[in-house]
Amino acid sequence: MSKTIYLFLVAIIIRLFLLGYFINCHYNNDPSNFINHIVYQHNDYGYFIQPAENFYKTGTVEYLQGVPFAGRMPGYWFPYLIIRSVVDRNVAITLLVVLQFLLSALSVVLLAKVAFKIFENKIAFWITYWTSLLSTFTSIFDYQTIGESFSVSAIIFFLYYLLNAQKNKNKLDYLLSGLFLTWAIFLRPFLGLLIIFIPIYILLSNGVKSIPIKLLKRRLIYSSLFVIPFVIAETVWISRNYYSKQEFIPLESGLTSYGKLYSNGWQSIRQMIYGWGEETAAFEPNSISRWIRDENMDKSFDFPGSIFKNVDYNSNEITELKSIYKKYQNSSSHSMDAYLDTLIVAKADSIRNIYAINNPFEYNVIAPIKASQRLIFKSGSGYLPLPSFSQMSFFQKMIKVAYSLLYYMVLFLGFGGIVLMLFKKTDFKHGILLSIIVCNLVLTLSIASSIQENRYFITAYPILIIGTAYLLTFLYKRFKSKLLKVQ
Repeated sequence: MSKTIYLFLVAIIIRLFLLGYFINCHYNNDPSNFINHIVYQHNDYGYFIQPAENFYKTGTVEYLQGVPFAGRMPGYWFPYLIIRSVVDRNVAITLLVVLQFLLSALSVVLLAKVAFKIFENKIAFWITYWTSLLSTFTSIFDYQTIGESFSVSAIIFFLYYLLNAQKNKNKLDYLLSGLFLTWAIFLRPFLGLLIIFIPIYILLSNGVKSIPIKLLKRRLIYSSLFVIPFVIAETVWISRNYYSKQEFIPLESGLTSYGKLYSNGWQSIRQMIYGWGEETAAFEPNSISRWIRDENMDKSFDFPGSIFKNVDYNSNEITELKSIYKKYQNSSSHSMDAYLDTLIVAKADSIRNIYAINNPFEYNVIAPIKASQRLIFKSGSGYLPLPSFSQMSFFQKMIKVAYSLLYYMVLFLGFGGIVLMLFKKTDFKHGILLSIIVCNLVLTLSIASSIQENRYFITAYPILIIGTAYLLTFLYKRFKSKLLKVQ
C-alpha cells in the first residue's frame, strides 16, 4: 500500500470518528432536517440544491417559481446534477455529501504534500497533515448541503497542481490547477480575483529581468493554459444567463434574485450598518440588523453611541426605518412593495451618507477593520453543533475550548509563518503565493462585501495551516541549532 493511500485511509477513519460525534449531536437537536440520518440540509439548501433540482424536473434553473435563477454560480449544482441523473433526490444528496467527505479527506493528504513541496521538510509535512486532519473549522461542513466543503478541497487541489506544474513544468498540471480554481470560484465567487492574480504570479514568479524571450513565451503559455478552464466555464455561464435573463451576468445576479429576503432596501440597510462598523448578519443575536429584520422584536434598542457621533439623525429615525421595513415585509401589493422598498433605500442611504461625510475615518478605515475582525477573529468553533456554553457537558466544553485554541493557534502562527516566508529569500516566492490567496479573500470580504460570516474564511484556513507548519518548523530548527551549540 502506498503512503498516499495509507494516509488517505487514516484521514477517512479519523474524520469519520470526529464527524460521527458531531452528526449525532446535530441529529439529536434537529432530526427533521437530516436525510438518511447523516446528511444535514443546511439553511442555504434552497440556494445550493433546489435550483438544480428544479432544473432536473423542469429544465429551468429556478429559485422563485417562473424566474430563471442566477443568484448562485453552478459550482455546487454541477456535481449534484451528474449524480441526480441516475438516482433519486435523497440518494443523490447523500452521495454528494459522501463525495464531499472523500474529497475533504484526500485534500488533507494533498495539503501535507503541498507543505512538503514548499519546504522539503518532513516535520512540516506531519504538522500540516495532523493539524488539517484534526481541525473541524473546515470539516464540520463535510456532511452539510452547502458549498464550503467543496470550496476548501478545490483550493487545496488547485494549489497542489500549481506547485506540481511549477516544479515539473507540466502543461497538464497547469490546466488542472486552473480547473480546480475555476471550480472554487464557481462555488465561492469572492475568490474570483485569483483568476487574475495567479496567472500574473505564474508569469512573474521567478522574475522577468533579463530572461530569454523563449522562457517568457513559455510562461505565457502556462498562464494561458491556467485560465482556459475559467474562460470556457464563464463563456457557457454568461451565455446561459444572457439567453434566459437577457442580462450580462459574469458571476451572480445579485441578492435581489432571492425576492424580499434580500431586497434593495435590505441591502441598503446592511450597507448602512456596515458603514457604522456594526454586525450586518441578521441571524446574529443582539445585532442592529437582527433588530431591524425581526418584526417581533421590541421597538426599543440599545444603540451603540458611536453611530450618532457628529451626526444630526437620532434613534427615532432608525426606529422609523425599522417600521417602514416591517410594512414592506408584510405588504402583499407589488406596487406598495416597490414604493416602500424605494423609500427604505432612500432613508438608509441618507443615514449612511450623513455618517460617512461626518466620520470619514471611522467609515473608510475603522469599518473595514471591524469587518475583518468579524470575518477572522471568531472562535473558530462557532459552527460546531453544540448547545450554549452554559448548557454544555464538561466534555463538550473541553471540545469547544480545544477547537477554539486550535483555531487561534493556526490563525496567529499561520499569518506569522507567511510573513516570515516573505523575509526569506529561498521561500519568498511561495510566501507571495500564499499571501495572494489569503489577502485576496480577506480584502474582498472586508471591503467589497457587507457581510462577513466566519465560514467564508475557511478557504484561507488551509493556507494558514501551511504558514503554521513553516513557522513551527523554523522555530524547531532554531531551537535545535542552539541546543547543539550549547552541547
